Amino acid sequence: MKYLFLILIASITFSSCNSDIDLTAPYEDITIVYGLLDQTEDIQYIRINKSFLGDAPLADMASVRDSVQYDDSDFISKRIEKWQGNVKIDEWELKDTLLEAINESIFYISGITDPLRKIYYLDEPIEEGENIEYKVVVEIQNKGSVFATTSLIENTSGSISNPRSNTAGNSSQRIKFSDASSTVTGVYPNYKFKWKSEIGASLYELFLEMDYVEKVWESPAHEVEVSSELKTLEWYLGSTETNQIAQTSSQREDLEKSINGELFFQQVSSSLEANPNITREIGILNEAIVQNHYSTFRFNLVIADEDFGSFIDFSEPSTSLAQERPQWTNVTNGQGLFSSRLKQQSLDVRMDNNTMIELCIGQFTNDLNFCSRGASTDPGDLDECSCGYLVD
Repeated sequence: MKYLFLILIASITFSSCNSDIDLTAPYEDITIVYGLLDQTEDIQYIRINKSFLGDAPLADMASVRDSVQYDDSDFISKRIEKWQGNVKIDEWELKDTLLEAINESIFYISGITDPLRKIYYLDEPIEEGENIEYKVVVEIQNKGSVFATTSLIENTSGSISNPRSNTAGNSSQRIKFSDASSTVTGVYPNYKFKWKSEIGASLYELFLEMDYVEKVWESPAHEVEVSSELKTLEWYLGSTETNQIAQTSSQREDLEKSINGELFFQQVSSSLEANPNITREIGILNEAIVQNHYSTFRFNLVIADEDFGSFIDFSEPSTSLAQERPQWTNVTNGQGLFSSRLKQQSLDVRMDNNTMIELCIGQFTNDLNFCSRGASTDPGDLDECSCGYLVD
């Protein structure tokens, strides 16, 4: 999900400050609100801060908490309202907490060295529905009301068709990035990720996560194990936009993104270090699904609504000679973005045998010591780690 936020981070940084100003110009306190609602999450986070101006270095000004954050006494109210048509059916006052602000989140402000930020949040469940909208309202002493409204992206079960989640009763789908055999490697087919667009969504970003167990051994003989750790390798597959934003179920369209298998092995090779004392085991046993089911991948689809998609498009670098553009915002009497996103997943997806062989002995990854603990067809023989894969 972090790629959808990168442009958002840059915009937050530049909308919060300006160190090149006319000192005679009056200071204007501009309230900045950023929030992305997602009904698949238990907590909704909202960032509320204010712009600041000055002629001191940016880092010095930003290091003063009062420059960017309101005091609790400044607020009359900060709340989320739930509306259906013209009727307000619920409202919740936002709570606050201190959250670590890493530089890949919407809560990061460039130049501030204090790792903790005051963030506001809602821990009530939210849901999509006909004519349902959510409104953030920020009322500050001696200022007007700052507000923005968004609806939620519809979350339709079974939207991802390839790969599907592997669950009990659902036939196994395996991702195939190679046509390798024990004697032939280096043949890479295209794999198509397929899904159906959601109502109200405009932009889709794709991620593939691969789980593996990294074991460190005392020597290249791999006889005495020093440590073992479950790790995840994330691969950003790119983005896809809809031809039109669906407003009804009949307008939903079939979308796909084709990825050449060679790119997968190059990604793995560039992300991991070759070390003769390290082995990497593919296949995590998940007995809750089916006996001897060894999952490898998670496919994540991160979906942006129309406002978020417009914000991202508008924030991309200009290709015209006129570099300066007005700032995009959907916040009334303030600046920022209040919008929605949605995360859909295919879980416990398996790797096919050909891909496993290519990982073991292929040109890009043969020195990374991959093997599969799911190679044995004997349920009791789980100690063997080889280049085969469990056959259904």
